[in-house]
Amino acid sequence: SLSDSKAKLSGTGVKNLDYANNKIVVNSKMETNVPGIYACGDITGAPYQIYKAVYQGATAAQSISEYLKNNSWLAFPGMPASSSFCSNSDK
Repeated sequence: SLSDSKAKLSGTGVKNLDYANNKIVVNSKMETNVPGIYACGDITGAPYQIYKAVYQGATAAQSISEYLKNNSWLAFPGMPASSSFCSNSDK
């Protein structure tokens, strides 16, 4: 749920994410409105199916790789240059 997602993110320092219709808003590259922050899977809304989470996870990984290449000054040991929030509520 949206409240669960917000609660999970509350301690991460991620602020000002755009939410709509109980989901984190992403573009086709799984980018959120916050540079360097990506989301995929159930947290981005329906359909809540594994194939969607896998596809979006792969898309997010590729987008993060491109982001790091374009922002190489961010990628050094000990500093998380990018974050990705992927979820699948199926347990």
